[in-house]
Amino acid sequence: MIKMKYKIIKILICMIFIGLISIQVNSIGISPSRIIVPFEPNMEKSFTYYILNREDTTTNVQIYTTGEFSDYVTLYETSMKIGPGETGQFTIDFKMPSFITEPGTYDTRIGVVEIVGGNGIGAGSSVGAVTGVESQLYIRVPYPGKYISTRLEIGKLVVNEPMIFKIIVDSLGKEDIDSLSGIIKVYDPEKNEITKLDTDIKNLKAGETTELYAKWTPKDLRPGVYKAVAVVNYDGKISETESEFNIGDLLIEVVNISQKTFEQGKINKFDIGIQSLWNEIIDNIYAEIKVYDNNKNIISEFKTENTDVRPWSFKDINAYWDTTNVPIGTYNANIILNYRGKQSQENFEFNVVKSKGLDMIYLIIGGLALVIILLIIFILIIYLKYKKGVKNE
Repeated sequence: MIKMKYKIIKILICMIFIGLISIQVNSIGISPSRIIVPFEPNMEKSFTYYILNREDTTTNVQIYTTGEFSDYVTLYETSMKIGPGETGQFTIDFKMPSFITEPGTYDTRIGVVEIVGGNGIGAGSSVGAVTGVESQLYIRVPYPGKYISTRLEIGKLVVNEPMIFKIIVDSLGKEDIDSLSGIIKVYDPEKNEITKLDTDIKNLKAGETTELYAKWTPKDLRPGVYKAVAVVNYDGKISETESEFNIGDLLIEVVNISQKTFEQGKINKFDIGIQSLWNEIIDNIYAEIKVYDNNKNIISEFKTENTDVRPWSFKDINAYWDTTNVPIGTYNANIILNYRGKQSQENFEFNVVKSKGLDMIYLIIGGLALVIILLIIFILIIYLKYKKGVKNE
C-alpha cells in the first residue's frame, strides 16, 4: 500500500514537471536524446547521460524517470549542481523484466528539470520556476518473423531541383529481411496518380533501421496539395505509409475584394483577399490600386500598408479609398500586388453611389418639414374653430 502511494506521488510530480517543461524555453539539454534497446529477458545495461547548462549562471537540476519501465531504472543521482556553460554527467542502470507478452515499442523517459530559486525537490526547498528536457529510452520487443514500421519524409521543394522522398524503415521482427524496396505513388489534388517512383533496394537485419530514397523533379504542375503514398515490399510482405506536400510558385494571387460598391464623399474601407502559393513566408507585400474612368484616365491612385503572408495561407489586406471628389458612376479598378520584385494583378469594377448619410439627412429634413406643415394645419384648424365659436356667441 505504501509502495503504491509512493508510485502515485512520483507520477504526479513527474506530470507537474512535464506540464511546466512544455511551456518553458529550455536552458538545459540532455544527451543522448534517444536510446533504442532490443528486449532481452533479464538483461542488465548501464547508460551514461550528459546534462548541458546553457545559462551563464550555476543551475540546480533534478533527475527523474517516468514511463512504462521506469520501475526497472536505478538512478544513483537524483540532483546535481552544474556550473555556467558546463556539462554534468550521471549514469543509470536498467534491468529488463523476465518477459513481455506483447511485441512493440515501450517508452520510458529519463528526465532532467532545472530548479530555479531552490536546491531541489524536497523538504525545505523553494521552487520558483522549472524548465527541463527528457531523453527517450525505447525498449523494442520484436514481432515473430519479419515485421517493419515505416514513415515517409519529403524534402523541401526548391524550384527546378529534385524533391527527395525518404522512407525510414525500422525492422521490428525477429528475422532479417533479404530484400527491401519501395514504390512511391504521387497523386494530384484531384487524387489522380501522376507519377510512380522506384526506390533503391536494400537488405535489413532484425532490430536495425535503414532508409530508402527516391527523387522527383516536378514540372508543369499547378499549385496545390499533393499526396505521396509509399508502398514498401519486404520479402513479399507489404507496408504502406503516406504524407502530403505542397507544390507552388513564388506567387501571390488576388482572390477577392470585400466590396465593389462605395459611397460618395467619404473614406471607404475595404479588404483585398490574397492567397500565397509559396512554401515560405513572403514579406513586404503591398497593393497599389488604380481607378480609371471610361476614357482610361486615372481618377484615383492609392496604396496599402506593407504586410507578410505565411506559406500557402490566405490573408486580407486593408485598403482605404477616399471618394470625396469622385463623381457617382462605374469605374474600372486595377489592383497590383508587389512582392520580392514580382507583381500580380486583377481587375475589378467599382461603383460609386450616393452616400447613405446624405440620404438620411434629406430624410430627416423632409420628416421635420412634414411635421411642421401638419402642426401648422392643426393650429389653423383650432384657430378657425375658435373663431367660429366666437361669432356664434
